[in-house]
Amino acid sequence: MLHSTKIISASLTVAYLALMVSCGEKPQNEDHYFQYIAKESDSIVPFSFQGDIQCLKANIFISDENLYIGLPYYIDTLQDENQIVQKKVGTILFNPVDYGINIDTASYQFIVKDMIAKDENHVYAYPKGLFKLPFIQVLDLNPAHTIVLDHEATYLRDDSLVYCFPTNTYLDVKAKDFEVIYIQHVPFGKYHSILYYWDEPQELPTTSEWNR
Repeated sequence: MLHSTKIISASLTVAYLALMVSCGEKPQNEDHYFQYIAKESDSIVPFSFQGDIQCLKANIFISDENLYIGLPYYIDTLQDENQIVQKKVGTILFNPVDYGINIDTASYQFIVKDMIAKDENHVYAYPKGLFKLPFIQVLDLNPAHTIVLDHEATYLRDDSLVYCFPTNTYLDVKAKDFEVIYIQHVPFGKYHSILYYWDEPQELPTTSEWNR
């Protein structure tokens, strides 16, 4: 039995692994900032502001004494007539107050580079949504006890929950009995005799097939 997490943007279908640009890297088109027309909208418009926009840390920006979460805005472009590549055209800014989020900037940090962050109060995920537009997700994980279980950031665990990032769901398992194994270098979740690919249970392979 799976239950979905709280999604802070209106019913967006999730794709896997948003690619972010943090303050430590100089992004292209860094002066192009956008915002959603409304919190429940997928339509964006240029961001309206009076003063400068500065990156405070990670993907936290400040403008006119207000804090914003910045997430990159990508579009698909055709390259070499037969290859579609993603091009960053700017940054979408979210006012965390509008989403009921109070970020503690002193403790805020990425625990999975550009994809999952935490502060002393919450764990935050930044997947992509419909049309590849990003959104914000506050996880039910305890930031003090949250660990990443595999190098692909497929699974996160605290002392009571196991969260699957690609599908934005929690597994109905006891966290202490859940582990990750690698089969042909692909991470799978293992819970007793059940094997998970993302949040889907699979048949458990023989020990000789495991590539730890």
